[in-house]
Amino acid sequence: MTFNEARKALSRLYDERESNEILLRLSEHLTHLSRSLLLCDRDRAIAACQNEFDSAVRRLLSSEPLQYVLGYELFRSRRFSVSPFVLIPRPETEDLVSWVEDDFLDFSLTPSPCFADIATGSGCIAISLALDLFGTRPEHSDAHVLAVDISSDALSVAQANATSLRADVSFLQSDLLSEQRTDNVLTAIERLSPSAPVVLVSNPPYVTESEKTSIHPAVLDHEPHLALFVPDSDPLLFYRALGLLASKLSRFNALYVEVNQRFANDTAALFRSLGFSDVCLRHDRFSRPRMLRVRP
Repeated sequence: MTFNEARKALSRLYDERESNEILLRLSEHLTHLSRSLLLCDRDRAIAACQNEFDSAVRRLLSSEPLQYVLGYELFRSRRFSVSPFVLIPRPETEDLVSWVEDDFLDFSLTPSPCFADIATGSGCIAISLALDLFGTRPEHSDAHVLAVDISSDALSVAQANATSLRADVSFLQSDLLSEQRTDNVLTAIERLSPSAPVVLVSNPPYVTESEKTSIHPAVLDHEPHLALFVPDSDPLLFYRALGLLASKLSRFNALYVEVNQRFANDTAALFRSLGFSDVCLRHDRFSRPRMLRVRP
């Protein structure tokens, strides 16, 4: 199959621009050539790895996401391994991490804050914070980052990413919606950093069941529903649980969350109703209300 034949076949699932981008990324990965070199003689380069190209295209035509085919996604210029056990990192989450880092890159808190990433998935948030805020700063050797997820399979992916990227992150399997398991998170934070201010960060499940009809098959059929969906009857349940967790932390400093733009204002109102007076809503790079910062 040539590049153009693959693009035409893939246009059943994606528009022309996205189909072209997917196949260019695939070709770069398989041929180890830059995009500019590929444009010189694309089909000849692909012919050298034709079997691998055809096999990958068949997976793409079954609606499998490119990132699972490649086995990785770039997040803040780092390569994170991904599998169907974890959500594929997205640009909006990069914006959330940037917000946290903007607030804490020049922090003067002593001791250094303890960051807890709840529903860590691939570990992209926790690992990015560990590397960007503390990785090259020996003056913050007391810093701690905790990554929490309900899924042992997701934690295995996150741990492998931390190892490959040389990030100092601790991991905990726990269920945010279980009061007993929430206590485990509190205990883990206390054990990691008994006197440090605590910053919570989370990209929790927030897509309602009724939104499934508008989701692309690449997401609906392949990415983990456990990390995506919440019931229509209680779309803010994870934010309520995060707010309650924050309220139990005696050294709570801030909470940063990604939100469903449909419920951005409702989510902000929920945190205010839980007693948090400083609630800030921010738009992402696509001008959508997608992030909240909550302070005491």
